[in-house]
Amino acid sequence: MHASLSSFLSKASFSAEKGAMRKCIVTGETAEKADLIKFVAGPDGQLVADLAEKLPGRGAWVSASPHLIEDAARKGRFKRHIDAVCADPTMLVSHLASQIEKRFLQQLSMLRRAGLAVCGGGAIREKGLMQMLLIADDASVREARQLISAVQPEWAEEGLPAELLGQAAGRGSVAYIGIIPVSSAANRKMCQQLVRAIAQWRLFCVRQDHQEARE
Repeated sequence: MHASLSSFLSKASFSAEKGAMRKCIVTGETAEKADLIKFVAGPDGQLVADLAEKLPGRGAWVSASPHLIEDAARKGRFKRHIDAVCADPTMLVSHLASQIEKRFLQQLSMLRRAGLAVCGGGAIREKGLMQMLLIADDASVREARQLISAVQPEWAEEGLPAELLGQAAGRGSVAYIGIIPVSSAANRKMCQQLVRAIAQWRLFCVRQDHQEARE
């Protein structure tokens, strides 16, 4: 049986050491930065999400939850903490979802360009053992199980849109993308960033009707 996302993050061979901690301005709980999203005030005083954590200025951190982020904006918490305003909290979350999906694609594309991502079931089988396996929502259940058995990934993520995987692969759609075993610190970091991106994508970008269709 393959690991869940949360357990894989903590046990995977490329998992980073415990990182810097930050406090959520909504819940007051302290957690690793990877589990929160940073916001800053832009030059015009508007609230800006800083997913890459590289923008200048003091940051306000919120747990990676659409509900908590929208709640923080509605109740003026960003204004109090970093003097940033948000005219439309609902649009803030919608725009953030678009940013998260774009970042997911960027992370996966980076792995492909680095030669770490293999696209398509046939190519994955030829390559051999995989560290991770991404499976599209239209993939055959039987074929997916056979592929998992053949390449024995530490973690398999199912139900990702085939068109989304295709964008990262430079194709119309892709049923499978495998990530080969990695060893260097730089490659481990890229894999970890991909896993975090998928976790955030699940929270912000999976449509309710898609969830219901899978149940």
